[in-house]
Amino acid sequence: MASGNARLVIVIDNFELGGVQRVLVTLATALKAAGYDVVVAAFDEKGPLKKELNRVEVVTIPLRRSALTWWLHYIRDEDLRRWLWEKRIRKVLRYAAGLKHVLGRSPQNIVLSGDMFGNCAVAEVQKILGRQSVRSVVSIHSYVLQRKEPDGETSNAGGESENGSVRSVPSGPWPRDYVSRCLQQVDEVIAVSDGLVDDVVDLMGAGFSVSRIYDPVITERLRCLSAGPPEHPWAKRKEAPLVVSVGRFGPQKDFLFLIEAFALVRARRDVRLMLIGYNAKSKAHRVYKAKLEEKAKRLGIADSITMLPAMENPYALMRAADVYVSSSPAEGFGNVLVEALYCGVPIVSTDCPGGPREILDDGEYGALTPAGDAKAMADAICNALDYPPERSVLSERAEVFSLDRALAKYQEVLERLPPFDG
Repeated sequence: MASGNARLVIVIDNFELGGVQRVLVTLATALKAAGYDVVVAAFDEKGPLKKELNRVEVVTIPLRRSALTWWLHYIRDEDLRRWLWEKRIRKVLRYAAGLKHVLGRSPQNIVLSGDMFGNCAVAEVQKILGRQSVRSVVSIHSYVLQRKEPDGETSNAGGESENGSVRSVPSGPWPRDYVSRCLQQVDEVIAVSDGLVDDVVDLMGAGFSVSRIYDPVITERLRCLSAGPPEHPWAKRKEAPLVVSVGRFGPQKDFLFLIEAFALVRARRDVRLMLIGYNAKSKAHRVYKAKLEEKAKRLGIADSITMLPAMENPYALMRAADVYVSSSPAEGFGNVLVEALYCGVPIVSTDCPGGPREILDDGEYGALTPAGDAKAMADAICNALDYPPERSVLSERAEVFSLDRALAKYQEVLERLPPFDG
């Protein structure tokens, strides 16, 4: 490893119930137990996941809110100046200025990050502090690069089609040249699926080294929580088959499309849909939830749909489901699909770019349907209800994505980092 005296600083945006946040919290606790000197550096300490850190120190990264702060740090960089007009790049530099302050407290730091803002901030700090004091590992969890449609227009994440669902082209607002600049500056790059490995290599070139490490989804915490009884009456009494989907309320999960497919299922049989994951404090979530409610009402299926807030333990409800559905137009990996597998739930997923095909082993452990094809998804849901697979087989598949396997691979990456001088 780089040095036995180096701190391992895990950079996290916040402790809310997000997939990347959960992965980083899980890794922090596991790496601490494995003997690393772990510190979690957070831009915002709010969120319920913080209490899951076991004997891990948490420090707050002070955000430099004055434009002058990051300007003085970075204006001399001629390559960087051409991106400073972009709001998200200025946010990265504010993050970097605060992270530089945290890392400056120790002479040797190994930094691990997973959020794209954090990844870019780590790269900028390493450029300034130099490799004599910083070694960096960044992980890519989602498609973040700008993509071109066949007609040459840029596709942006969250762009809605005429029917209100999001297009299936993976995309993002990050400038390709800037992301390339950042990835060139760090020591190790990890992608959480083969699809994301291909995406990074497509950006950086065939000779660029990327490690594929699946997220550490299956943990003792998940095993314990999923064993509990479901509390919702639809899951307790089971008066009708239950379809469940979990995720943030927004175009990224495309619940509008799922409701369209569910309406076709509901026309054939009595069935209920449970959507879990909205955040009442988020205006974007509230607006999207209103769209879902309006569409369900218009299709005449509102009484067959319930929408629940994000929760720390959705697993008992998932285990009680008859089918789990993922309607995403793109997934970097798809942790919730692994959780559903572990719960033994038959799965129907869009065959979108990213992790679902890998997780389901080309459809061996769940149905894959074309993104945007509501009839195909409805047919697959009905088939899963009529001919469910053996639940124990699904649970066994989920163990491929265990914490033990992921931890071993992360340790391999940390062990091959160049040593610090002296």
